[in-house]
Amino acid sequence: MSYTQAAAAHLDRLRSRHQSLDDDIDRLSRSHAVEGLDLVNLKKQRLRLKETINRFEQGLTGDDNK
Repeated sequence: MSYTQAAAAHLDRLRSRHQSLDDDIDRLSRSHAVEGLDLVNLKKQRLRLKETINRFEQGLTGDDNK
């Protein structure tokens, strides 16, 4: 597997995890079955993951202006 293929696979896994967190947050928000602090922690985790994805994408494209 080339570096580009490995990087694309890693990015896909990050995006998949981000989508999973989105789904969990939406589901838990509607059910009210989770403590407020737990939901805040999930949202922070999702934000950190989104920032990681953005940095990773910038590294792949060489674009520092995103």
